[in-house]
Amino acid sequence: MDTANITTQGIAIVVLGMGVVFASLVVISIVFQIFNSIHRRKEEKAEQSVPITHKKMTKEQLAAVMIALHLYNEEVEEYGKQILTYKKLTRSMSPWKLSDRFVRNRKWME
Repeated sequence: MDTANITTQGIAIVVLGMGVVFASLVVISIVFQIFNSIHRRKEEKAEQSVPITHKKMTKEQLAAVMIALHLYNEEVEEYGKQILTYKKLTRSMSPWKLSDRFVRNRKWME
């Protein structure tokens, strides 16, 4: 084989590869545009189909909402207290000291 033949084949392979990549990028961008337009249409239909109603809440409903919010806030506060009770490790741990903690089967070490 002479070098001119190898060079032309190399150039052909490069051009073909770049063509495939750019063609796939064009196809992907078209697919994204189609999905975007479908999503936009669904949002427009959803906005149109939801009627806005203003109903007054009864005292029972208001009490239920307030109790739910109170219980949620208590749960969040308890979780925050749990997080604050963790203490930072004061001594430095080297990776060599920590290595045995990650070994799943320790029988071979004993």
